Amino acid sequence: PANLFPLLRAIRHPLGRHQREFETRFCGGTMQILNTRSKGQIRFWKADGAENLDELRREVGSSVIRRLKKDCLDLPEKTRVLRDSDVSAEMQDGYDQIVGRCMADFKMKAQAGLIMPESESLVLLTAMRKAASAAKVDAAVELADEIVQNKGQAVVFSAFRDSARRVAEGFGVQVYDGGTPPEDRDRIVRAFQEGAQRVFSGTYAGGIGITLTAASTVILLDRPMTPGDAEQAEDRLHRISQRNAVTAVWRRAFKVCRILDELLMKKIKAIGEVLDAGGAVTAGQIVKEVFREEAPD
Repeated sequence: PANLFPLLRAIRHPLGRHQREFETRFCGGTMQILNTRSKGQIRFWKADGAENLDELRREVGSSVIRRLKKDCLDLPEKTRVLRDSDVSAEMQDGYDQIVGRCMADFKMKAQAGLIMPESESLVLLTAMRKAASAAKVDAAVELADEIVQNKGQAVVFSAFRDSARRVAEGFGVQVYDGGTPPEDRDRIVRAFQEGAQRVFSGTYAGGIGITLTAASTVILLDRPMTPGDAEQAEDRLHRISQRNAVTAVWRRAFKVCRILDELLMKKIKAIGEVLDAGGAVTAGQIVKEVFREEAPD
């Protein structure tokens, strides 16, 4: 709902008049207090929730037109599959070491009042996601290779350059990310669309606005933090000129993947109850779910 407020203000909707009232009613807005050693008490406003959505939908219904792709385009079916990856003992040990180091540092700084928990949560979450992503690379390469062996083409997306590059190296292709030179971008996409390159490996940041309809399977090695970014990655395949049903495979490993996916699904549901406005999952939400009692509030 917080993403909706600027739009309501822009169209001069009554709900767009008072941001604090809107956030209190529909975003779970509350004043938070953080005790720090250097600055004492810090008060800050937090409004990233979703509440009273039925009421919000009724209030904005006459001002919102929502049209889904399926209502506008005659496209083949898209199926989303959540698939767990086997994790070796070596990968598990590496993951545990990374998370353990981050958690110890997290607790030390939080107890000393040196940090805001939400900002440090993001550091910890990124470490967990990156470790989990690395653990799933081999499984993604294996699935993509199986597709290629069956004379198909595959697209793999990751949030992390290291993972995307490892996948690309597994097939001897160039990774497509935010650092890919402009002169190489069209060449990579064209080679894939024409079938000269059977696997496309890129990052979410790099893969915006491109067409990859030569493939009908997209593997999300890990997930971005917003439902919209996940769907945008899937829809690089599921768009005009796609003739086959599309399968989006969400690779999962470790608890952090499952928690993030569950929260993304909740966000998607909340968006659908109001309109397709997007909405990021916060790092604090995931960290608390993963560690429960052990995570600082």
